[in-house]
Amino acid sequence: MTNDEHPMTYAQKQIHLRLEQATAQARAELIRKHKISAGISEERRSCVRAVVDFPATYTNTNTVSSGYITEISKNGMRLKTTEILSIGTTIPIDINIGKNFPKSTLHIVTRVVRLNSQDASFFEYGLKVTDDTTVKATLAATVLQINLAANRTTHRIAPVVRLP
Repeated sequence: MTNDEHPMTYAQKQIHLRLEQATAQARAELIRKHKISAGISEERRSCVRAVVDFPATYTNTNTVSSGYITEISKNGMRLKTTEILSIGTTIPIDINIGKNFPKSTLHIVTRVVRLNSQDASFFEYGLKVTDDTTVKATLAATVLQINLAANRTTHRIAPVVRLP
C-alpha cells in the first residue's frame, strides 16, 4: 500500500475538513474583493440616488462655469463639465431641478472628492455635499420625488448630456 491508499484517521479527516473550509472561505473572500475592484460589487452606499440630467452652474476660482448633474443623493452628486477641477476644491453650485419641485433651483456647497471619468469632451466629478442637514434633507426629498416619478412611468429615460 502506498501513502495515498492509507485511510485517514479521524484527526486527519478533521484537519483536512478545516483546510477545505478555510480554502472555501478564502476563495469566497477573493471573489468578493475581485468583484469590488471590478466595479460589480453589491451596493454599499447608505443613501438613495437618482439618475438625473439637471443643468448646473458653479463658481471655481471666481469663474462661473456650467455643466450637468447626472446623479444625485442627499450626500453627493456627479457633475459633468468641460472644466478641469482640482480634487479637494470647494464648489458652490446652483442646480436647476425644474418647476415640478418646491424649489426650482438648489444652492449647494460641495467639495470635489474624485474624478470619476474623463472623455475627450468632458470630465465627470464626484462631489460631496458639505452643507448643513437642512440642505441634505431637501436633497433627500428631491431624490425621493424623482424616484417616485420615475417609477410611475413605464420606462426610465437615460440622461442626455448637453454640454456646450
